[in-house]
Amino acid sequence: MATGDRQMASRDGRGGSPRQIRDVIQDVLREREDVLRGPADRVSFEAPLADSGIDSISLVFVFAHFERAHDVTFENEELDPRRYSCLADVAATIERRLPVR
Repeated sequence: MATGDRQMASRDGRGGSPRQIRDVIQDVLREREDVLRGPADRVSFEAPLADSGIDSISLVFVFAHFERAHDVTFENEELDPRRYSCLADVAATIERRLPVR
């Protein structure tokens, strides 16, 4: 499945559900499986980012996808990987930034 193939509203004033956001994050991370410590669909959203092999470049891929797909902009401080302890934190930031569903 190509990145963004999951059914999720975008650019129409509607965001995705928390589950959809997590699914899309996993889709984006599939493109970075060479640096992950296992398959993207097995990445824990509660584990520390470093434990999953998620680096700052992987986070940029994730945020850039949502910026393009949903026509939103993340602030510089939201892109700082030091502010996130796990992917659940990343997903929560994305959910807050997406347009109201």
